[in-house]
Amino acid sequence: MAILVADSGSTKCSWRLVDNESVKSFSSLGINPVFRSESQCIEIIEACFFEEDCDKVQEVYFYGAGCSNDERKSKIAKALRHIFKSARIAVDHDILASCRALCGKEPGMAAILGTGTNTCTFDGANILHNVPAMGYILGDEGSGSYLGKRLLTDYFRGLVPEELRIKLAKEFNLDKDLVIERVYSDDAPNRYLASFSLFVSSNKEHPYCLNLIKSGFEDFFKYHVSRYKDYTSYELNVLGSVAFYNRDVLESVAKNFNVRIGKVIQEPIASLTLYHAPHLDS
Repeated sequence: MAILVADSGSTKCSWRLVDNESVKSFSSLGINPVFRSESQCIEIIEACFFEEDCDKVQEVYFYGAGCSNDERKSKIAKALRHIFKSARIAVDHDILASCRALCGKEPGMAAILGTGTNTCTFDGANILHNVPAMGYILGDEGSGSYLGKRLLTDYFRGLVPEELRIKLAKEFNLDKDLVIERVYSDDAPNRYLASFSLFVSSNKEHPYCLNLIKSGFEDFFKYHVSRYKDYTSYELNVLGSVAFYNRDVLESVAKNFNVRIGKVIQEPIASLTLYHAPHLDS
């Protein structure tokens, strides 16, 4: 018997294939049903697997950004069923993945700060409450796409300090018309925006970048975390690259909101694998 576990953001999907003899790890492009058609999902998944692996998979647990309603979950499930024809398929939202990876079967508060943002409270089995993230256009405060959007806006309005403008211009093609085309016509504009957050994190010794991250996290606490009743009674557990690489700033901002930071992990796939295949821990 083989179990397949997947955790997909908009940028990358991490996979773990587990059987009685081995654990295989690999990655693919992100599979977000908001931005991918069913045929695109099938194409991405098919490129990852040999036929002999597909035949032995009996259970698939897929967690993904954008899998927030039955229609989107069904799109992913159909794509998976096309490849793993005899497997039992389970598709859930990435916020449930964060709960299971960060809290296990214990109650708590979990959050995602990666390409996008999400938060919830968890009773150890089910999500109790979820403040709507609203996506990269209307929300996702504190996320990679949010930081990238702020950086680009400031760049074209002349608000980025000159030394950073020079570094940005060397690293990216910042033609205004091209940027607007990528943001409004690209297949995954949130992923494009989030790519600039790496620049922000890697230059956070500069006051401009540090303040940009701090401001993004302040908005994250203001519009997400503090919307929960008794939020200060929870320890906040967070996954995602933006939180992982800026934990020091996250903890500093959290103190101003009287929130304690618990676990901060970059990716949940290892914890999710142990959740579904606990014998691996022995």
